[in-house]
Amino acid sequence: MGWGHGPLPGYKQTVPLAELEGVIQALKNTLGPITLAVDSAITISTFLRGRNYVPPVNVQYWRRFWEQAGARPSHMVKV
Repeated sequence: MGWGHGPLPGYKQTVPLAELEGVIQALKNTLGPITLAVDSAITISTFLRGRNYVPPVNVQYWRRFWEQAGARPSHMVKV
């Protein structure tokens, strides 16, 4: 379990981006298989489309997400 606070990098400050940044940090600071509990339906639906899907917005965040995820088993669940 982890937590964080403060503004996101850059000028864009949205709840879905904050949640995505949180899962990026969780991936960055853990090892092995991971289950990510998220509240954002858009985050889950984009994740389920896989690493080859290019979302119409927030591409730089999704690139960072998939770089951190690498080949490790990652799952998301809606909370």
